[in-house]
Amino acid sequence: MCRFGTWTYSSDVVDIVEREPDLFLDLSEYDAACPSVVQSHQSRRNVKKYACCPEPYADIRVNLQLAWRE
Repeated sequence: MCRFGTWTYSSDVVDIVEREPDLFLDLSEYDAACPSVVQSHQSRRNVKKYACCPEPYADIRVNLQLAWRE
């Protein structure tokens, strides 16, 4: 799992949102010579309020499932 977000700016300043699931992963420049291929992917937006700050902080969590080419 990879996590993308900003811990400097709250969601009030930088709001991270998910795109449409079919548009999330752009493989148009994926190298055909790469020994692996993306089998599936999932993303989920997460919002958390920390004890230090009243504003919410958002991130996107991404899971990729890769497989070796035969």
